[in-house]
Amino acid sequence: MNDKIFFLRNNFPQLLLTLNGNEKGKWGVLNAHQMIEHMADAFMAASKKIILPQLLKGEQMEKSQAFMLSDKPFKENTDNPLLPKEPPSPKSANVPAAVEKLIAEINYFIDVYETGKVQTTINPFFGELNFEQSVHLLHKHAIHHLKQFSLI
Repeated sequence: MNDKIFFLRNNFPQLLLTLNGNEKGKWGVLNAHQMIEHMADAFMAASKKIILPQLLKGEQMEKSQAFMLSDKPFKENTDNPLLPKEPPSPKSANVPAAVEKLIAEINYFIDVYETGKVQTTINPFFGELNFEQSVHLLHKHAIHHLKQFSLI
């Protein structure tokens, strides 16, 4: 667990800073800059800064949670029905600014759990998650995008 937190706080942002922002991934519609902002949004959802609807229920949710907790990677081109078909224009001026915002969201996410402000959050695809489960999911998500942009 501590290894994943260290990776998310340190290695992940450093790898992202090697991108210029316009790169296209091996799959998907987001360019590198948009992907970084997408990851900041994922941390915002995990810290309850933004609330997303729960989309899966019952047996579908159980299967989804079992996958999430496994070490199996996300498939290339995994569909996210919460994302628009056309990616939004970047909000930040450049990759360093986007990474700075991402680092702030990573730190905020960790802080709200450490201080007890948040105990669990609802993920649209994986249901109610505690801190440890959220860290595992965010790490898996980060690895997915690092592979997408050939950073690992």
